[in-house]
Amino acid sequence: MAKLTERALVYLKEHNVPLLLEHILRKIIEDTPERPMSYIADMMQRGIPLHVVIAGPPGSGKRTQCSSISKALGVVPINTGDLLRACVEERKGGGDIAKSYMDRGMPVPNMLASMLVTKRLAQDDALEHGWILEGFPRNTQQADAVETHGQVPQIFIVLELPERTGFNRLEHRRTDPATGAEYHLLYNPPPEADVALCERLAQSENDTHEAIEARQKSYSEWISAVKTHYAAMLEVVNADQRVENVTRDITAAIERRRFR
Repeated sequence: MAKLTERALVYLKEHNVPLLLEHILRKIIEDTPERPMSYIADMMQRGIPLHVVIAGPPGSGKRTQCSSISKALGVVPINTGDLLRACVEERKGGGDIAKSYMDRGMPVPNMLASMLVTKRLAQDDALEHGWILEGFPRNTQQADAVETHGQVPQIFIVLELPERTGFNRLEHRRTDPATGAEYHLLYNPPPEADVALCERLAQSENDTHEAIEARQKSYSEWISAVKTHYAAMLEVVNADQRVENVTRDITAAIERRRFR
């Protein structure tokens, strides 16, 4: 095969061709169709559902962006924390094991987390409409586990945020236990004249300085390896801006990367 020109290499990268071909090969290996060419033609005619993974440090707005993008693009939002909590509540599928780790503030075993995510990604709505996944993978072992089932993201979005900004966003959050109303002591403070409200405001244990610091440390320990693993599909987005601007930049990154 002749050596590719610089222009050809740029074209292939800009149009996401290597990842597209890899996706097609994975699906052929997974489904082993009798007529591969017809199988590929059918796949192209149906279109390939969008698969996105989003990660970021505490306070970067991952859940907010996951929700916004899923609504805008019609994909299924999937949060690993929600899957684990549902597993614990149902007390099946490893629920007792997950609870024993979560009660101690420890990450659940890779096998259990990967099993829950793999099972959710294989459900009909995710297969048909695509998905945006938040909170997983948190190491290369988890990434490898879901990839063995053909569940590979087309885009890996990493939200970048200074640690101090993350602290400011989270540490000052408060909730009124009487009404459920949410406040922020810096950006959306409660009315000072309502003394009773100000006195009963509560802070989540996850928003204490120590808890945020521990979460930031945990994130810094695993993100580099996962970024390297997904280097070919990596898109970095500045999360230190208005929510709608972050959504805009994520959407633009997805449009650059999605299979067409």
